[in-house]
Amino acid sequence: MKKDHENNIRGKAEILKREGYQMDDIKLVVNLDELRQQLIVLGFGEKFVPGIQLEMEKGTPHIVIPYAELLHSDAVRGVIKVDRSQSGHYFLTQYTTDLIGGYYENKKLHPQTIDVEPFQTESRTLSLEESYNLLKNRAVYKEILSPTNEYYWDWIKLNFKTAASDTGYQILPLNKGSQFDLGKLLTDAGITGTEKFPKLKDLQESLQKGNQEDYITLKGHKTIIQANPMEDSLDVFMGNRRINLVLDGEKSYAQLKSLREISLKGLKENLAADSSGYKKRKRFRR
Repeated sequence: MKKDHENNIRGKAEILKREGYQMDDIKLVVNLDELRQQLIVLGFGEKFVPGIQLEMEKGTPHIVIPYAELLHSDAVRGVIKVDRSQSGHYFLTQYTTDLIGGYYENKKLHPQTIDVEPFQTESRTLSLEESYNLLKNRAVYKEILSPTNEYYWDWIKLNFKTAASDTGYQILPLNKGSQFDLGKLLTDAGITGTEKFPKLKDLQESLQKGNQEDYITLKGHKTIIQANPMEDSLDVFMGNRRINLVLDGEKSYAQLKSLREISLKGLKENLAADSSGYKKRKRFRR
């Protein structure tokens, strides 16, 4: 995909050259197209491109674009930063995301701001959606760089107890890359897709971004599912109840009862409320 985009940019530059555009104009158009594609990848769309173009035409060295979005009923805001290099080329160097209201954990409010330096390394190229989910204390599956400069896939999460200078919070790899098989867990739980994502592959990719997804059981009960690699489980929410579909020790995934067979009565019988209002973890056995 990246190679195709580079070919398209070169092709556009050649067309502009044949049409008599000056080299400086060609560079600006090509540079702007690069920034447009990066904004789309990050989830901002193209709505900020005209404002960035105006500042580029002025030669503004540091462009700061404020934004405000509504994600899943939560308000987020921040800024997008584009900087001009000594050669005159503009780079998308950073964006910040602030989750309005923060995140509560054990009745403690964590101010929620994350700074992302996109396209520096794969682990830093977090989309707006992924940044939001990290700020909601969910895990995200990313390709990251190891201390030995080797890329590998793993689930990452924010450590709200330790601040880092570049992110506000330290990003922690969970070392669950090859251990937590979300696709197998979904399949053996009887979940092959949802109304929004009929294909299992698409549903899995959405959950790997940290998203919660609606799922209606065979008996018609509305639930919300989310990946929980910290506990090697699939979290299922029904109202204010939560249940973990988990791998039980050395038992195989086949020992999990199908989520499609779980009734509201069964959930009530298998879940005991704890003091926080959530339900204690329950393993399903035949």
